[in-house]
Amino acid sequence: MLRILLPILGSVLPSAHANWICDYAGNLHPDCGAGTAFLSGLALRIGALLFEVIGGFATIMFLWGALKIVTSGGNDEGRNKGKEIIIAALIGVFLAVIGHLVVQYFATFIDTNIN
Repeated sequence: MLRILLPILGSVLPSAHANWICDYAGNLHPDCGAGTAFLSGLALRIGALLFEVIGGFATIMFLWGALKIVTSGGNDEGRNKGKEIIIAALIGVFLAVIGHLVVQYFATFIDTNIN
């Protein structure tokens, strides 16, 4: 389990990958152990990762909904189910964009006002 989690943590926190959160020394990367800069950088990286995952999942669901509509063969139930899937995927993309913007706004706010 640890073999799987460490590379994932390393992709989210490349500054901490070398020496497990750099022992909060800050000598390996300027943001490592720097308090709010470290936290805002972490939030931005996790937000970007989640945005990519949600975007990929929404694309798959959009294609699934389109396939349902195309293969419904004039069946109203299949067409309506496809529309529901597409609408849910679009709502998911919209919420992911809003969430990503909120994370960016707060990270920028923290960096400019607290540091």
